[in-house]
Amino acid sequence: AHLVASELRDVLRRTLNQEERVVVGPLVKSAAQLRNEILMDPRNQEILTTIATSKEIERTRLIKTSRSILQEIAANFSILSIKFMGAGLTPIFQRIYSGIEVDHIGLERVRKQALTKRIVYVPSHKSHIDYLVLSFVLFNEGIIPPHIAAGTNLNIWPIGGLFRSSGAFFLRRSFANDPLYAALFHAYLIKILEEGFALEFFIEGTRSRTGRLNTPRYGMLNMIVDAFLAGDVKNLVFVPVSIAYEEVIESRSYRKEQTGHEKRKESSFALLKLVTILRKKYGKVHVGFGDPVSLEDFLATEQAAEKEDLSRTVRRLAYRLIHRINDVTRITANAVIAMILLNSPARELSWDAIAKEVGFVIAYLREHNAPLSRVLQENMDAHIATILLPAHDTKQLEPMDEFDREFLESNLNSDSKVSMISLVDAARGEAMRSPLLEALDLFKESGLVQQRSEDNRTLYSIKPSNRLELAFYKNNIVHYFTNDAVLATSLFACEGRKVSLKALQEVVLELSGLMKFEFCFEEKSRFNETLNGTIQYFVARNWIEYDAAEEMIQKLDPTPAGVEFLRSMMVDALESYNLAARTLAELDKEWIAAKILVKRGLALGRKLYADGSLLFAESNSRFALANAFKLYRDLGYIEQRKHGQKRKVRQYRLASEINIEDLIIKTQRFIGRLDRRAGELLRKS
Repeated sequence: AHLVASELRDVLRRTLNQEERVVVGPLVKSAAQLRNEILMDPRNQEILTTIATSKEIERTRLIKTSRSILQEIAANFSILSIKFMGAGLTPIFQRIYSGIEVDHIGLERVRKQALTKRIVYVPSHKSHIDYLVLSFVLFNEGIIPPHIAAGTNLNIWPIGGLFRSSGAFFLRRSFANDPLYAALFHAYLIKILEEGFALEFFIEGTRSRTGRLNTPRYGMLNMIVDAFLAGDVKNLVFVPVSIAYEEVIESRSYRKEQTGHEKRKESSFALLKLVTILRKKYGKVHVGFGDPVSLEDFLATEQAAEKEDLSRTVRRLAYRLIHRINDVTRITANAVIAMILLNSPARELSWDAIAKEVGFVIAYLREHNAPLSRVLQENMDAHIATILLPAHDTKQLEPMDEFDREFLESNLNSDSKVSMISLVDAARGEAMRSPLLEALDLFKESGLVQQRSEDNRTLYSIKPSNRLELAFYKNNIVHYFTNDAVLATSLFACEGRKVSLKALQEVVLELSGLMKFEFCFEEKSRFNETLNGTIQYFVARNWIEYDAAEEMIQKLDPTPAGVEFLRSMMVDALESYNLAARTLAELDKEWIAAKILVKRGLALGRKLYADGSLLFAESNSRFALANAFKLYRDLGYIEQRKHGQKRKVRQYRLASEINIEDLIIKTQRFIGRLDRRAGELLRKS
């Protein structure tokens, strides 16, 4: 009995310790103690000795510099500050947001992992508020907030000290040429994880100004993987997190940056704008937690497959995390409305046309397992009977309540029933009326959407100057359409009505290569599987015909409206890349600063949009142009150098013996006016 009692006591103690670590975290040491322990660590002593020898620096001076660097980097974590921040943020968030919707199922997975694992949160980065939202959610759910890797641009008075005491540690934008700083930052990162603190970093490196996730940066991920492989950190899992806003507080500044204005440096003076922010509502925030990725399990499979090619393995890990962030991004009414208004071939849309297209989009997203926001899902569930009625679909009767079941069964037995897809889509759109109108009201209040009445109809439109800002919200969910949009666009680029599977594969690969900095595609090893699945989806929708024996695809004439809707997802990005190619065609062989080149592209874009040569105003985007020039550098169309005395400036020039007209034609073949009418039936089955 004594032995059993002792064993039970040990189990209870371990269990309670695990629970305590999740809620209050490990023992908090002072910042000074952490600095001393880092500098006294034999591993770091050896590194400092090597640096002192190679740089011919006196050891006492090196230690003094090291302490100063660690003081610049390190957090000064305090539970009291966390509680203070939680109490202070509650009324602010209640004032500016209609609520924060949390994926509690995903969060519960995180809680279980945190009992025995080291947690590294990897959130999307669309706003400065991201830093606060995740910590706020975790604190309110009884989980200790993480230490957060933040840029030194946020270390400003008076919020820098508050952020630091709430777990933020600060890193410079670049420290590749400073081995001492790099070594100490790496050591500090390892120390945080060894102590048992959760970590948070933004894999995109910087905020997304387009709404799509930026391509990943590998610096922080490399450090963590190196520490794991060295045995410094064990039992580590990455938790992908999506933070989506119905309206971001920086939307106006993003639009200015997109059109060529320089990013304003964070300052104490800029904090005065908080008063303006507090005057407005920004809708809801949606926080989703993806399936955790165990680093040990990932490396066990991927490194074997990659034959110990660590850099490639890290890249695959980064894209795995990006995909999982995308997979848990909530579908909001704002994103759906923005997508429909921007993709419309008409200048104005009536509510009836919007409702039909909303029905198609929601059906499409449900078929692709995209998670709807709570209000959209609740509206769908509340109107399930009226949605299913036109389709005569009895498969979903079981989960309904008695009233809905009787209503649907009685109407299905009626002789007057007519099976019409358009009625289903319209019914699904009408089911979303309340949240959609709220989204439209939010956009109208921000001046992004205009409304007028005519012949007892309400018509909605967008000014060209507002399209770029509205595109941010469309791009929040565009990744769910990417594979189908690539196929639709590739079919458009293929000549003739019949296309061989081999020819289509080549065009899809070419288009995917062009768009690799805009969209996160599936791994190359899954290319055939993904393409075949997408082709089968098009066949099931009656958008194409496919002869599997002959491996031939038959395009329909005219092109189905649903295919044109999907193609519209990529036209703006493709126009940006075509615009970049046209900009290069106007260059001579002289070097030009990268920023100047982008500004020239924006000026040309304004000219082309004015004369109708550019279909979408949002195609004239600074960040898309910058990505295009980056791609053309990789493809060998332009050369790059760093030039300057004190501050190196990136410069470009046309590569020798290249024909830029080929690049213009290569991008132009994927672009064409959309051949459909607003509100037209988008599904054939």
